[in-house]
Amino acid sequence: MAVPYTFATATSSIPLSQLDANFATAITLGNTAVYLGNTTTSIGNLTLTNTTISSVAVTFPNSFLANSSVTLGTTNVSLGGTATTIAGLTLTAPVLGTPTSGNLSNCTGYTTANLSGTISNAQLANSSITIGGTSISLGGSSSAITNDITIHGLTVGLGGGSDTYTTVVGVGAVAATNSGGYLTAVGWNALAANTSGSQNTAVGLGALKTNTTGSNNSALGVNSLQSNTTGSANVAIGQLALQANTTASNNTAVGYQAGYTNQTGSSQIFIGYQAGYTSNPTSGGNTCIGLQAGYSLTTGIGNCFIGGGGNSSGYYVTTGSKNTILGSFGGNSGGLDIRTASNYIVLSDGDGNARGIFDNSGTLSVGTTDNGGANTGGFELYNGSGASRLYIGHVTGTPNGTQYVVFNYNGTSQIGSISQSGTTGVLYNITSDQRLKTNIVDAPSGNIDQIKVRSFDFKSDNSHVEYGFIAQELVEVAPYAVHQPENPDEMMAVDYSKLVPMMIKEIQDLKQRIATLENK
Repeated sequence: MAVPYTFATATSSIPLSQLDANFATAITLGNTAVYLGNTTTSIGNLTLTNTTISSVAVTFPNSFLANSSVTLGTTNVSLGGTATTIAGLTLTAPVLGTPTSGNLSNCTGYTTANLSGTISNAQLANSSITIGGTSISLGGSSSAITNDITIHGLTVGLGGGSDTYTTVVGVGAVAATNSGGYLTAVGWNALAANTSGSQNTAVGLGALKTNTTGSNNSALGVNSLQSNTTGSANVAIGQLALQANTTASNNTAVGYQAGYTNQTGSSQIFIGYQAGYTSNPTSGGNTCIGLQAGYSLTTGIGNCFIGGGGNSSGYYVTTGSKNTILGSFGGNSGGLDIRTASNYIVLSDGDGNARGIFDNSGTLSVGTTDNGGANTGGFELYNGSGASRLYIGHVTGTPNGTQYVVFNYNGTSQIGSISQSGTTGVLYNITSDQRLKTNIVDAPSGNIDQIKVRSFDFKSDNSHVEYGFIAQELVEVAPYAVHQPENPDEMMAVDYSKLVPMMIKEIQDLKQRIATLENK
C-alpha cells in the first residue's frame, strides 16, 4: 500500500480525500466513537485534566459545568451555581457598574471616582468609612463624630478644647489650647487665641481673634473686638466695631467702626457709623448715639451725645467731659465752643444750632449763646457770682412797645406785660382796656388817712425801711392791695402799686378843696 504522507513529515493539513479506508477505524472519547473525516458535535463522559480552554464559540449551559467551581477571596463558588456573598475579596481599582443584587462585604481598594452607578445601602453592608476618628458603617448611621473634622480647610468641631458646649466653624477658630467653655466661634481665626475665656460668641473673620481670658463677650462682624485680650462683657456688632479694645469691659458698640480706637475705656455705648471713633479714655462712661456722634473724643469721659443728620452730635468735642448734647450741635459753632469744656447741656436743632444751653455754672440760655447778660436776643437765667438774675434781650432796631414779658390767664387772656419803652426804659403794664370793663363810675373818695405808714426793721438782716406798710394793718383799710395766702403759715404781702389809684383820687379831692377855699 502506497503511503503518500507520513505524519512525522506532515507540514500541512492532510485532505480527507487522501485518507483511504485503512483510516476508517474509530477512536473512543468518553463514551463516543469518533471517526476521522467525520464531524462529531457531541462527546459524552469525557474528563479533561489540566486543560486550558482558549476560546469558546458557543455558550456552555450550566448543566455542562456541574461539579466545577472557582474560589474568589475565601469563598468557593460552584460554576453553574449561584453565590450571593463573597468574603475576603480585595478589588484593586475596579470599575463598579450599576449593581442589581448581592452585597460588597469588607471590600477595599476602590474609590468613589470609579463608581459608574448607584450602590444601595444593602449592598454596602459591613463596609465603613472613618470621619474625625469615628468609624461610620456604610449603609448604616452614626449620631456623633468624636473629633474635629476639616472640610476644604475649614475646621468644624470643638477647636482647641474639649468643652462639649463649644461650637467651632472656621479656619483657625479657637485654635489655642482652651480651657474655657460655652464658646461659639464662626469665621476665620474667630477666638483663635482664647485660653480660659468663657461664654464668648464670635461670628466673623477675626472676631475676638486675640481674646485670651476675657469672658461674656459678643462680637458679630469682621474684626469686631479683634484686639480684645482680657476685657469682658463687651458687645460689638459691625465690622471693626471696638476693634482696638484690649482690656476694657462693659462696652457696647453697634455700627461700622463704632468705638474703633477705644482700648481701655469701660462702660461706654457707641451706636452708629463711626460713633466715638477716636474715643480712648482711661475710665469711660461716654454714650454716643448717631452717625459719627462723639467722633473726635479722646480722653473726655461721661459725655452723652445723641443726634445725627446734617451734623453729628458732639463731633468736635475732644477732652471735654460730662457734657450732654441732644441734637446735631457738633461742639463748636454759633459762638459756643465746648470742645474742651465740661458739664454743659446743649439742646440743638437738626442743623446744629444751639437753641438751649445750660453752662457749667447752671446758667440757662435760650436763643442765644452769650453768657452773663451780653446777649442781643433770647434770654438767660443767669446763675453766677452768687447772684441769679434774668436777662431778656432785644436786638438793635426792635420797635418801641415790643414786649419782654407777657402774662396770660386762661390761655389767651393777657392780663399784664413788661414792654420796651424807647431804648432806655421799660413799661410794667396791667391790662386796663375799656373793652374789658363794665359798670364804669367815678371812684369814691379814698381813705388814705386810715392807712398807717410805718418805719421798721426786717428781722432777717436788720435792714431799715423808713416808709412802709404792715400787711395785717393795711388789709383792714385797702384789702385790694394785700395778698392773703390760703395757708395762714405763709407770709402776707403788699402790692404798693395798687394804692396808686386811690392816692390819685385823694390828691384830686384835695386839689378841689383847695380850689374851693381859694375862691372864697
